[in-house]
Amino acid sequence: MQKKNIVITAALWLSIVVCTCLIMIRLNNTFPALHSGDQIDSRITDTVYTLKLEGASPVSLVFPSETAVDDLTLLIVKSSPNQITLNGAPVENDSASYRRPVAVAITGQFYDPIQKVYRITLAIDSLPSKVQFYLGLGNQLQKAISAFDFLTTLSLGVLIGMLINGLSLCLFKPSEHYIKVFCFYLLILLIWTLGGSSLQLPAVLRSIYGSISAYMYTLLMISGSLLCLQIYASDPGSWIRRLFHPVVIVGVCVLLDFSKFILSNDVLEIMKFSFSLIGAAAVIAAAARKEKLSFLLLAAYAVTEGLRLLPQLADKGVFQESLMMTRFRAAHIFDMPFAFLCLVLINYRFAEAFKKSEKQAGLLEEMNQQLDQKVEQRTHELIEAETTRHNLMTNVFHDLRSPLFVLRGYFTILKAGDGNEETYSVIDDRLNYLTRLVEDLFLIAKLEDKKVLFNFTRVEFCSVVQELVASCALEAREKQIVLRPQLQPHVECWADPVRIRQAISNLLQNAMVYTPPEGTITVILTADTRVCVLKIADTGKGIPPADLDKIFTKYYRVQGNGNKKSTGLGLSIAQEIIVQHHGEITVESQLGQGSVFTIRLPVLPDQSETARLSE
Repeated sequence: MQKKNIVITAALWLSIVVCTCLIMIRLNNTFPALHSGDQIDSRITDTVYTLKLEGASPVSLVFPSETAVDDLTLLIVKSSPNQITLNGAPVENDSASYRRPVAVAITGQFYDPIQKVYRITLAIDSLPSKVQFYLGLGNQLQKAISAFDFLTTLSLGVLIGMLINGLSLCLFKPSEHYIKVFCFYLLILLIWTLGGSSLQLPAVLRSIYGSISAYMYTLLMISGSLLCLQIYASDPGSWIRRLFHPVVIVGVCVLLDFSKFILSNDVLEIMKFSFSLIGAAAVIAAAARKEKLSFLLLAAYAVTEGLRLLPQLADKGVFQESLMMTRFRAAHIFDMPFAFLCLVLINYRFAEAFKKSEKQAGLLEEMNQQLDQKVEQRTHELIEAETTRHNLMTNVFHDLRSPLFVLRGYFTILKAGDGNEETYSVIDDRLNYLTRLVEDLFLIAKLEDKKVLFNFTRVEFCSVVQELVASCALEAREKQIVLRPQLQPHVECWADPVRIRQAISNLLQNAMVYTPPEGTITVILTADTRVCVLKIADTGKGIPPADLDKIFTKYYRVQGNGNKKSTGLGLSIAQEIIVQHHGEITVESQLGQGSVFTIRLPVLPDQSETARLSE
């Protein structure tokens, strides 16, 4: 799929290059041209004409005209430092700014009044295709030169603006090497454009420019390719820096300069143009990977390459440049699409990086807030845990000290020989309390640490509850409490028989303690296909609303209940056991009316129902 995408993208790039060339050539050919022998007196007043040169130098042009045309002017634009003579007279040339247009007045000496023709003989010392000639009136050509200067100045202004933007980005983000390459590319393009402008440069700068101008095109191709590689290479590492080291670039330019003595101009131009194909390959690969803005840069690079081909095709005589094409060529407008899209891409990357940093800052702020909340919550939990631990230890110490104090007193009585049956009963009661307290403390600690081994099995829950209710019957009769079991039969659950009995027993004992004489304890067991519900309702004093959320806290006792035999751990143990059976325990209570403790446990499906469903 990747190879197919590369082939399609490369075909797209090539299509854009070809279409750009064809469209621009078609547009160029819409501008008027003059051939030798064309009548000029009635046609020359409204526009500027491109002269079609046919044949080798010198070229003789004959233009019939009934009368001499006032202010007739020949505009010469050179793309190489040629020596030109016009009817035997040399045209002034400045080798440092040979791309500047030169206007030559076609005076009466070029007009033959007898034969009523203009005779112009042009001699060029090298390729005629490197020189473009335009014929028109002086005011029309002056407008053309002004337009040329305006385009060049506009191009310089745009390049300077882009260079300032690139340098500012490079200043604040020096680690991004592609920005440095972009600034170098713009600097080369700026120098090249500045050399062909109408600005009066100092002689030293003009001399320097004349020396390096031959390398501008090569440097532009290399820096453009390096920019594409730096932007889109998956790992723009040391191999790119070695390949495009300044010493290597200068060496390539010098080698190409010396190669002109060995190779033909066509081969040299192909070699220079091939440097841009390296960048095209990088952009094509990026577009095949569907990276962001890669297709836009692909299109811009292809348009630029197509426009760069136009001067090469014009120099080879494929078409004759119009004045419009010559102005664009001299002002280096052809390189603007690629440069502008590179600037857009770089700024887009910075904008994306800024958005990403903002997003990360937002996430970091959110994480900090969450962390602060968690720290605050954890601190609150630790404070509560410390408070609970302190209260627990205080209660434990108190509950241990009281029976020990009692035991010590009765031990003194026994030692004195004054003991009786009541003394032994009190000692036995306190020892039993201490035993229960220690056992409950040990059990709750093991339950919280998940160190209690549960032996889960299929349990007939109705039978378990019925046994526990029956075991409380004698104590209920002694306290004149009515026990009302309402149990649904054949309710099975997956439980540890010992631990589930302990949890229910703690709830029943709690109800027996807090239900007054002639009160009622109702035990209700119901079940459906998913859960069984056991409710233990008493008619005791009830629990204050402020204490409901603390009732399952370790060692918590409701104020005023005064149960001296309670360790304060029974409800906590019951809750831990029920939770580890994947159930839940809740409480509802109203002062003066009683409390209802509810246990919900998952049930096992009835065996007959399971067999029926399996059939």
